[in-house]
Amino acid sequence: MASMLTDLRFGARLLLRSPGFTLVAVTSLAIGIGANAAIFGAINGLLLKPLAVTAPDRLVAIFTSDFSGPRYGGSSYLDAVDFARGTPALAGLAVADVDRLSLTAGAQPERVFAEYVSPNYFDVLGLASVAGRLPTGALTDSPPASVVLTHRFWQRRFDGDPGVVGRTIRLGREAATIVAVAPPGYAGLTRGLDLDLFVVEPVTGPRASSRGNRGRAVIGRLRPDAAPEQAQAQLTAVAAALKQAYPQEWTDVRDQPRRITVAGEQALRIPPDAIGPVTGFLLVLALTMGLVLLVACANVAGLLVARGADRRAEVAVRLSLGASRGRIVRQLLVEALLLAAAAAAAGLTLAQWMLAALESLRLPLPLPVRLDFAIDGTVLAATLALTALTVVAFGLAPALQATHGLHRAAGQRGGLPDRARRMPLRGALVAGQVALSMVLLILAGLFVRSLQLSARSDVGFDISRVLVATLDPSMLDYSGERGAQLYEDLVARVRTVPGVEAASVARVVPLALDFDGGRRRMRPSHYARQPGEDMEVHFNAISPGYLATVGMRLVRGRDVSAADRPGAEPVIIVNEAYAARYWPGRDPLAERVSVTGDEGPQLRVVGVVNNTKYSSRGEAPAPMMLLPFAQHYSPQAKLHVRTAGDPAALAPAVRAAIRSVDPALPVLALDTLAARMITSLLPQQIASSLIGTFGVVALLLSLLGLYGMLAGTVAQRSREIGVRLALGAASGSIVRLVLGQGWRFTAIGLTAGLGIAAAGSRLLGGLLPGVSPLDAAAYLGAALLLAAAATLAMWLPVRRALAVDPAQVLRSE
Repeated sequence: MASMLTDLRFGARLLLRSPGFTLVAVTSLAIGIGANAAIFGAINGLLLKPLAVTAPDRLVAIFTSDFSGPRYGGSSYLDAVDFARGTPALAGLAVADVDRLSLTAGAQPERVFAEYVSPNYFDVLGLASVAGRLPTGALTDSPPASVVLTHRFWQRRFDGDPGVVGRTIRLGREAATIVAVAPPGYAGLTRGLDLDLFVVEPVTGPRASSRGNRGRAVIGRLRPDAAPEQAQAQLTAVAAALKQAYPQEWTDVRDQPRRITVAGEQALRIPPDAIGPVTGFLLVLALTMGLVLLVACANVAGLLVARGADRRAEVAVRLSLGASRGRIVRQLLVEALLLAAAAAAAGLTLAQWMLAALESLRLPLPLPVRLDFAIDGTVLAATLALTALTVVAFGLAPALQATHGLHRAAGQRGGLPDRARRMPLRGALVAGQVALSMVLLILAGLFVRSLQLSARSDVGFDISRVLVATLDPSMLDYSGERGAQLYEDLVARVRTVPGVEAASVARVVPLALDFDGGRRRMRPSHYARQPGEDMEVHFNAISPGYLATVGMRLVRGRDVSAADRPGAEPVIIVNEAYAARYWPGRDPLAERVSVTGDEGPQLRVVGVVNNTKYSSRGEAPAPMMLLPFAQHYSPQAKLHVRTAGDPAALAPAVRAAIRSVDPALPVLALDTLAARMITSLLPQQIASSLIGTFGVVALLLSLLGLYGMLAGTVAQRSREIGVRLALGAASGSIVRLVLGQGWRFTAIGLTAGLGIAAAGSRLLGGLLPGVSPLDAAAYLGAALLLAAAATLAMWLPVRRALAVDPAQVLRSE
C-alpha cells in the first residue's frame, strides 16, 4: 500500500508537470467515458429502471391478442373482471387506459392527458399520496367521479397547493372531485409519457360497459407464493371459457380463439411491440459511443507511447538500478489510472449535462413526452467499471512497449533502437482510430441518406403551403350537431381570409403520429372474405374541399359535397389500392361498403382517389377509406388551410379568423402540414444527428492522433531531415517522406473501416428504410471526408519538416 501511494504521488507530480499532455488525454477520455455514461443512463432510464411503485418485480402485464392477430393487444374492462375472478395466482388486478380530456378548473378550459383507471389501481401498484387520500376499493366498485393529480401537474397547474384536494373540476361535460395527488416520480404506466391526472373509472361507466371496447392495459400483482407461469396457466383457462361464452368478441381474424399473454413488469413501461425497435436503436447508439471511446483510448494510448519514447532514458536507468519490469509497468499503469480517474470525473459531469439536455428536449409529438434520466448508483457503477476497462485498453500496451528491450538502452546516445523509434504500435493505433472513425462516418452517412430519401419520397399529396389547426369544440361543451356546425362556420370564415386558397376539415393528419389515427372494419360488396383475412383498413373523415386543400387527386367520381349530411344517403370514397384489392375488374362506383358490419347500412362509393401514405413513408400502397365528416363527426378534428404564399406568415390571420367565430375556442396547435409530418421522420432525424455528431467527434480525435504521430515523427527525425536537406534533397522528397508515413496508416485505416462497415451495416437494414446497407454515396462520402480531413491534419507536420534548418542540425552534431 505504501508503494502504491508513492506511485500515486509520483504519477500525479509527473502529470502536473505536463499540463498540455494531461489536458489532451483527460479531455479525450472524458468525451468517450461521458458519452458512454450518458447512453447507459438513457438505457437504464428507459429499459432497466422499474416503475416507482411497491415491489415492481411482482407486477405483470396481461395482454389479449387483438382481432388482426398480433399477440400484445388490449383488453376490455369486462374482460379484466373475468380475469380477476379466474386467476387465484393474482393478489390484485387493475386496468388503465390513456385518453385526452378537456379540463375546466378556471375561466378557460385546457386539454390534458389522463389515465382512466379502475378503483383499485393505486392499491394494486402500492402507491402513497402526497396530499389527500388515494382511491381504494375493488375492481368492480362504482365510486363517485374522482381525480388524482400527478405531482408535476399539481405543481405546474395548481402551484402545489394542498387545498386543491376536495375541489370540483369539469372533465368535458362531467363534474369530478380532486381527491389526492400522486407521489413524485410516478406519472402513469408508460415510460416517458407525461400524464396530467388519473380519472377513476367504474365498471358501470360508459367507456367500460362494452366487452368489445378494447384497448385497456391490464396490470396484475402476483401473490408472494405465485409465479408468472401459474397466472399464465390460469388465464389460458379463462380465455377458453370466454371463447365459449362470447364467441364473437373472443375470435380473431383467423377464426382462432384470442390468446392471453402474461409478461413481466417491463411490458407495462414499454409496449412489447416497441421494445425491439427501442432496444435496437439504443444498441446502435451504444455501439456508436463504444466506438468513440475506443477512438479516445487509442488516441491516449498513442500519446502514452510517445511519452514513453521520451522517457526511455528514465525507464532504462530504473531498470539498470534493479527495478523489475513489472514494477515499472505498475508505475506506468498508475499514471494511466490517474488519467482515467480524472477523465471519469469530467465524463460524469459531461454525461449529466447531456442527460439534462435530453430531458429538456421537447419533441414535436402529439403526446406529452418527458424523460427522467439520472446518474444513479447503477450508472455510476457502470461508469467505474468502464473506467477500469479503459485503463487496461489504453494503458497496458504502452507500458509494455515502454519497458521492452531497455536493459541495453541506458547508455545509448539515441536512447532506443531503430525498431522502437519507428513506433509500430503508435502507427497501428492511428490506423485503428481511422478505421473506427470511418465506421462511424459511414453509419452516420447511411442514416442521413435514409432521412434524405424518406423526406423526398412521394406521399401522394402536396404538403407545401398548408396550415393545420387542431381544435376540440367538446372542451366548450359543443354537442355533435353544434360541433359540426361550428366546423362549417370556421371553414367558411377562414376561406374569406386574404391569401387563403382553400380550407377544409379532416379527422386525421396522415404521417403525423396523430393520436386520432387508426383503422376500421368494413365489408365491401361483392367480395368474399378469405380465411384469416384482416378486414380492417385505414380511414379518415373529411369535409368538402379536402382533396383540393391537400392536393390529393380524384381519379374517378366526385369529392365529398355539402349534400353529404346526416339523414342523406351515406357515401364513401376509396383509394386506388382499395378498388384494386376488393373489386378487381369491376366498376368501384357501382359498389357499396358497410363500416358497421354485415347488417349495414351500406355506403355508396362516389369517388376514387390516388394512393397516399398514411402511417409511414416507407409503407406500400394500402386500402384506405374517406368518409364524409358531417356523417361521421368527431370533435377533435383538424382545420386544413391552403395558402397562396408562406403558410407560417398567414398563421396569425387564421388564428384571428377562428377567434372571430368563437373567442373562447382554444386553438390547441397551429403549424404547417410539413411540420406535422416531420414527426414521421423523427427516429431517423435523431439517429442521424446523434451518430453524425459523435462521428465528427471520433474523426477529430483520430485526426489529433494522426497529427500527434506525424509531429512526433518529424521531431524524432529532425536530424535525419536536416542531413537530407544539407545533402541537397528537394523539398518534394521531404513532403513525400512525411506524407507517405501518414497516408500509409490512413490508407490501412480506411480500408479496414470500409470492410468493418460493410460487414456490420447489414445488421442495420431494419433501421434504414429506403437505403441499402452498402449505399455507395454514404461510403464514398465518408471516405472522401476522412481523406480530406487527414490531409489537412498532415499539413502542419509537413510544414515543420520543411522548416528544419540544416545548418543548425549540423552544428548540433
